[in-house]
Amino acid sequence: MGSFAMTCAVSDLPIEDGDKVRYLLLSSNPYVEENIKCYVTGLWFPRTYPIQAVYNDYGSIDKVVQPNLCQGFLDGLKIDMVEKGWGDNSVHDVPTKKDMTFSQMLEAVWEGRISVSGNIREPYISDILDKDCSPKAKEGVPNLANIEALICDNGYSIYDGGSYDNAFMVDEEDYANSGRVRVRTAGYSEKVRDLSKIASAAKKAGYAVMLTKGTGNYADAVDLLIRPLPGTKDYHHASRKDDRELQVGQCMIREDVWQVLVSYSKRYLKKFKEEAAKSWESSIPLPPAPDGLMDELEKSEPGIRAFLDKMRRDHSEYGQLFSKDAIPFTVGLGRAFSEVVKNHENITDEEKEYFIQAAAEMACIQMTLSNIRYMWRPSYSNGPQFGEWDLHAKILKDFHTLANDAYKAKGYDEDGEGI
Repeated sequence: MGSFAMTCAVSDLPIEDGDKVRYLLLSSNPYVEENIKCYVTGLWFPRTYPIQAVYNDYGSIDKVVQPNLCQGFLDGLKIDMVEKGWGDNSVHDVPTKKDMTFSQMLEAVWEGRISVSGNIREPYISDILDKDCSPKAKEGVPNLANIEALICDNGYSIYDGGSYDNAFMVDEEDYANSGRVRVRTAGYSEKVRDLSKIASAAKKAGYAVMLTKGTGNYADAVDLLIRPLPGTKDYHHASRKDDRELQVGQCMIREDVWQVLVSYSKRYLKKFKEEAAKSWESSIPLPPAPDGLMDELEKSEPGIRAFLDKMRRDHSEYGQLFSKDAIPFTVGLGRAFSEVVKNHENITDEEKEYFIQAAAEMACIQMTLSNIRYMWRPSYSNGPQFGEWDLHAKILKDFHTLANDAYKAKGYDEDGEGI
């Protein structure tokens, strides 16, 4: 495809090779069809705080300034990611797994492969009570994890984007935990005999199997389809998704645009930074109570101290900004803040200072964006391959004239107050 300019998610100005950007992830709003779209989060909402990086000229970033903060991106996705195997186009349809690296995440989000659940029920409560609320593997029902394990147990490997030798690609045909798993050969060799061996192992493990011609874009290939046996307990294949699945997109904002956005609500910045610092300190687990009462309570209610700390943060002034997620049943900025603080021992003092500052700036920016009728949206590479700066300048100049004429006609004074 070659090199190309990206588009700033707020200003629509070009982002070109080597430009400094703020990089964050957005999730699509699960209620987009049900709301009237009057908030900055009406279409998409932030799920991470930004890191500073440089645009790499190919749709993503490199030279991250705060590398230890990248873990917060990954930890958040471990909560709600819908894991996927290789898609039909093995060049672009890369897999998404909860143990993926940051570089793998960057590739997957650029390819539009990351989606998350919009039905996360009280993630903090799940942590506190040590209960895994994710879908459980059912006996006799194939999924990504148990079929990949079966393949490896039989002397083969799972394709990781490198060598094709002895490797297979696995994916779930419909959606996660559907019970409909497909196994394909990696590369151009059919490896039909090897697929037959895997089919025999899957049959012995209690699954229904079928070798068939390619079911995806490559109809001349051979696929192994694995299903539950008829009558498998607790398995009822659904023809549609029974959960809200949200797309995750990357958002790049030019560094100079970011600074302009902050400046318009800068009078709140000092206060927001103080509140972000309070939220950071209160998110670190407190030491045991000296009288031992809390220790006794935790024996019957594991994690009660963390639960009480969370309730205290959520109902504080700073908690409203930095501890609560904006959209119900999703992972948003509140969870993102906590996931970064969890990793505080691996974060340098400089990174901590940046994160607190960035959290405060984010609060300012959301205020500014709301006032200019903006809704969060991902960055795209639409338009010419390189930025048409002269056209941008001309159009923005005309827009400025229109806005200035309307501003004067409405009778506002210099402070923006009606005369």
